[in-house]
Amino acid sequence: MKKIICATCQVEFEIPDSLYERRQGDGDTFYCPNGHPNIFKESLVTKLSRELAQIKENLASYTSSFEYQKKRVGELLRSNTALRAVITRLKNQREKKHGR
Repeated sequence: MKKIICATCQVEFEIPDSLYERRQGDGDTFYCPNGHPNIFKESLVTKLSRELAQIKENLASYTSSFEYQKKRVGELLRSNTALRAVITRLKNQREKKHGR
């Protein structure tokens, strides 16, 4: 049995271990002997663990996106270099053709 204190009337009462564990897990309502509803809120450890998992997931996503963008920038720089070479070659051909 687990001792509980009602959040409303502060009466101390006991509930079976199995009910305690179920309500800890599912967050459903249970009642004190005076009929007041009680729930277990998410513990700080559980909340922080959930938030940490979300942050890790976001970091993985951002890292993947960053790597893709870095690769794309490299491709664009190489493309730009190639286009500049074509422009230079065309200018040189034109100058050679027109004798400038």
